[in-house]
Amino acid sequence: MSRTLEDSSGRILLIDDNSATHQDFRKVFGPGLTCTVTLSASEAALFSAPIKSPTLPLFQLDCASQGQQGVELVRRALQEKRPYAMAFVDMRMPSGWDGIETITRLWEQDPNVQVVICTAHSDYSWEQMRERLRHADQFVVLKKPFDRIEVLQLAESLTQKWRLARQERCRLQELEQRIQEHHRDLQSMQSINAQLAPPTENSLARNLLATCSSKNVVPSSTICDLQCKPASPPFTTNHWSR
Repeated sequence: MSRTLEDSSGRILLIDDNSATHQDFRKVFGPGLTCTVTLSASEAALFSAPIKSPTLPLFQLDCASQGQQGVELVRRALQEKRPYAMAFVDMRMPSGWDGIETITRLWEQDPNVQVVICTAHSDYSWEQMRERLRHADQFVVLKKPFDRIEVLQLAESLTQKWRLARQERCRLQELEQRIQEHHRDLQSMQSINAQLAPPTENSLARNLLATCSSKNVVPSSTICDLQCKPASPPFTTNHWSR
């Protein structure tokens, strides 16, 4: 791990069978980020200028030598509720899964991880990678040899993309929860209103007929006639005029 981080928005995983590549990435995400800060402080002391607080992103780097090991780290990170935001995955790893297989297994564990495919060869065409991975919006191809700035730019942009997508998912989950709570409250209010509502004339008649029928007080044919008989219209002034 190169730098500590409070949340998981800057967690990066490197999967590469070359230990020298691990060292290169640690240099990119480790002490190299503090060089500009030291230089700015020296310039400020020399020219008596105020020091501006740097706004460099913080990253935490974990390394795996094989695809199986990398997938296990992703699974463990999910269990700890500190998922990885992105992963740099080497395409050629002869002693285990290749890059495509590793990414496929990785997304089975965590489909939200952003991926950078690092390759110096053309083992797969772009069309083949799209067909195998099926999530063209979640991976980027980085050709070797690559520059330090390219790695930092991809890390900053993809971790930010992951962070925004995560915030959006949280907002949607909160909205769905509020809708469900509102629906439950509405159902409760409807049930209470139904219990408090005064009984109507028809409901009283039905209840009375049902009670009499159960006690054999009124013949069933009479009950049927009463149930089928329409309700008498209310008296009006026309009745008296007749």
